[in-house]
Amino acid sequence: MYRADIAFIVASAAKWRWHEIIDRIDSEFSVIFPLASQSDVEEVSFYAGIKGTALPYCPNPFARENDFIFLKLLAPVLPSRKKKKSLFGISLF
Repeated sequence: MYRADIAFIVASAAKWRWHEIIDRIDSEFSVIFPLASQSDVEEVSFYAGIKGTALPYCPNPFARENDFIFLKLLAPVLPSRKKKKSLFGISLF
């Protein structure tokens, strides 16, 4: 069975549903708020004590112009893209 390296929770940033986030979600999880404004996400994150991320509307999530959104979400688990130093084709590190 496969397991994920990082857990995301998708929740609503609507004020009338904040009680669900505050009561049930621990601060160790990253919460994604689709179609929410950044100010709403910052406000609910402050009151709930969580790390929240706004996910804007993406008509085509597979398009290249949306890559930055998903790279930001996956940054903690993606390997770094640092170039390896080499001397005459031999890797130094």
